Amino acid sequence: MPQAICPKMPENAAAWSEKTGRNRKFTSKNPNATENWWKLRAENGKMGASQRKKEERKTMSFGENLQYCRSEIGLTQEQLAERLEVSRQSVSKWESDASFPEMEKLLTLCDLFRCDLDTLLRGDVKASRQADTAGYDEHMDRFTKTVTTGVVLCICGLSATMAAEGLTGTDRWSGPAFLLFVLVAVVLFVIGGIRHGYFCEQHERIEPFYDPKTLAAWRQRFPVFAAGGVGLILAAMIVMSMLDDLRLFGLTASRSESLIDSFGLLLIAAGVGLLVYGGMQDSKYKVESYNKERAEERSPHYKRLGQIQGAIMLVSTAVFLLYLYFWKTDIIADGHGLGFGAAVIFGVGGLLCAVVSTLFRRE
Repeated sequence: MPQAICPKMPENAAAWSEKTGRNRKFTSKNPNATENWWKLRAENGKMGASQRKKEERKTMSFGENLQYCRSEIGLTQEQLAERLEVSRQSVSKWESDASFPEMEKLLTLCDLFRCDLDTLLRGDVKASRQADTAGYDEHMDRFTKTVTTGVVLCICGLSATMAAEGLTGTDRWSGPAFLLFVLVAVVLFVIGGIRHGYFCEQHERIEPFYDPKTLAAWRQRFPVFAAGGVGLILAAMIVMSMLDDLRLFGLTASRSESLIDSFGLLLIAAGVGLLVYGGMQDSKYKVESYNKERAEERSPHYKRLGQIQGAIMLVSTAVFLLYLYFWKTDIIADGHGLGFGAAVIFGVGGLLCAVVSTLFRRE
């Protein structure tokens, strides 16, 4: 490049060259620095254009999509031809893009492969299946961890109650210890529920995107969560029953029993946590069930169910407030009163909500 028409080299050209590592001899003292900088810039521009072309090519032909979808569900050309009532040669021509099926056959293929017509004809079915465009997987993982943590904290609150009795020999701190854990759990439930509600409102339908390999891998892991959860719960029951008469650290029988029960409740918390986490993760992979639930939520029938459940919890809250007002003396004197009353009242309210939900779903 002639020096007369060469622009002035930018001040950070040397630093830029050192950062890219393409021209280690490129310094401001190099007489050819300006020319080298522009060459490198042009080369980088060509690479950027090439990269952009690769990124822009995200579509597959109809034949490629058809072949991928057929292989994904494990059908041969003959089996697909039988379902569509055409010859195997027709399917072969479709996959080689030598011809296209009729509109009726295209709609049948969309139903069979669970994809929309536009993606099948000129999109990339494989990318659409593998890409989580709505952030569904990340959201459901976060929601699962939030709910699981809340459930485990509630049971750990009971464990803390028993531990406080065993360590102090009094139930004075039992109620506050339990309420502290429950308070954190309720906050998590509220935050998780609100976020999940917003996500469901924004994404009323999620296209299934988990590939068969991912689903098969989860089916191999799910029994571990189920068996591990049940095993920990059974182990807790054995510990609490067999070590009931054991004296710990020279403590009295009742205090030792409280500490043993506290340890057993920790095992139960871990087991329940595994069951809840595994169950919610299993539901996550059932995207069609998510879509079905969202469709049900839009129906007047579901809205009426929500109103009834809201009324039940409102009545439960009113009963709890009355309980605090009329029995406040007993609650202050007895550390168990507040926690026990809250557990019973809201437990019954939650049970009634579950019963109503079951009856509505049967209808």
